Amino acid sequence: MSPRISFLLSAPYSGATLLSILANQHPKISSDGEIFPYTNRAANLRCSCRQYQIKCPYYRHVASSMIKSKDEEFDGRYFYYVPQYSGFHLLSRAFEGFWINPRAHRIRNFALTWIPRFRNREREFTKIQMSFFTSSLLLRNAEVYFDGTKSLRRAEFFAERNLATNFVHLIRDGRAFCCSFLKNKKLGKGAMPASAMFWKENIRKVRVLQQRFPSLTMHIVRYNDLCREPGKELARFYDFFGLDYQESYMNYRADDMHILGNRMRFEYDGIIKEDNAWKTFFSNREIEILNDLMRAELEFYSFI
Repeated sequence: MSPRISFLLSAPYSGATLLSILANQHPKISSDGEIFPYTNRAANLRCSCRQYQIKCPYYRHVASSMIKSKDEEFDGRYFYYVPQYSGFHLLSRAFEGFWINPRAHRIRNFALTWIPRFRNREREFTKIQMSFFTSSLLLRNAEVYFDGTKSLRRAEFFAERNLATNFVHLIRDGRAFCCSFLKNKKLGKGAMPASAMFWKENIRKVRVLQQRFPSLTMHIVRYNDLCREPGKELARFYDFFGLDYQESYMNYRADDMHILGNRMRFEYDGIIKEDNAWKTFFSNREIEILNDLMRAELEFYSFI
């Protein structure tokens, strides 16, 4: 039987690291956050246990088939969010990206199906990735692997092979997202429309993915609710996987945590604080502008 794998879908700066940490508090869920990189940078990343990922005993065990023979780094062909099809940047972007356009999506999939070299890469990649999931679940005696990589294309790749169990869509108030986007990208407020468009486009892609796989259920988690009522939201989250909730799961334990993601993986102490900096970062007029730019989505997810 294939392992149960759930994929997190989320825009950046939306609380993915927090959700991965909280998911991992349940003894039957294994989650490592944003484990698989979008670039070959894993050797320079530190796990939440504070060891370099390549030196971390957990990753050396569960990802042993992804380590190069020299034992010094992960093999980028497998320790990656999707198969690497080509060394040419434009071609790799075409094959590794998530395509909304139905025609472009069909052409890409046709090429991947009919080119033997690509088929072989996908087959080997899938085999080794599934070995990783299985090893993690066996080591932790868990039932569900919650993949926090956040890649729509990665979720699509496994769903196309009937290896995805379901999806979890984590969404943050678009105005809060825009605030974090501008700050982290070091952009001026003139980029507000671009940040709003990025947030809306991510939602659009999530909806397209859901339409392509209607048999796979999707659970929505609002970052606001997770921060304000964590017990209630975690109970709903666990129930989505058919798992029970106990208040003891809210008692933060750092043992057996090997989370990749933002700096919260080092700083989290079990106290959840909602980031509402956007309310003072933007003026009332700027908030009105953002409301107008994102109104349909803000209303749909009950942010306004």
